[in-house]
Amino acid sequence: MADTEKFDIKKFLSGFISPVTNAKNVQFVVWLVLIILVGFTIWRAFFMPNQSQSQRFVVYPFSFSHIDYSPSQQQKQEIKKRPWWLPIPFVEGYGFAESDGRTGIGGRAGGRLEF
Repeated sequence: MADTEKFDIKKFLSGFISPVTNAKNVQFVVWLVLIILVGFTIWRAFFMPNQSQSQRFVVYPFSFSHIDYSPSQQQKQEIKKRPWWLPIPFVEGYGFAESDGRTGIGGRAGGRLEF
């Protein structure tokens, strides 16, 4: 039967805009995102350490009291990294001397991605 049926471009393209096909695709994407979110949540909860924050409330007799927001000895200062898609600009200059007597200078400029 498939050998005798002629190719119809309208029938072929109508399959891509069919509501049944698109509903299945949307359902697949929603389940995939849900599974990824649950997996990331479990990974973050069990394998990434929490950073505890502490505050000290210092009270001295016959004086004003204040809250000390300084980090404790156990808490280290964390350096914030840039997102990997933002390049870090750089400019370099250099000089060189070859064994056959050639010398010169050069430079480079660009952006570096750090993952």
